[in-house]
Amino acid sequence: MLTSVRSSEQISERLNGLIEEIHGFQRANMHGKNPSDVILVAHGHLLRALTKRWLCQPLDYPISMIFEPGAICVLR
Repeated sequence: MLTSVRSSEQISERLNGLIEEIHGFQRANMHGKNPSDVILVAHGHLLRALTKRWLCQPLDYPISMIFEPGAICVLR
């Protein structure tokens, strides 16, 4: 059985990389020229962590969010 335990620093680094990649897609289309929406499909815990990093907060930042199954969330 394979197990992979990651530290909060490792998770933050990976999420920061993902956020930078998303910003790279969007950078050329800023200021309303061409919409460049990105769709992410993931588990609620990962999406909460991504939202914290998107807001430049550490993973242990006390933010209360509930992502309903099959819901749509928009980060701007």
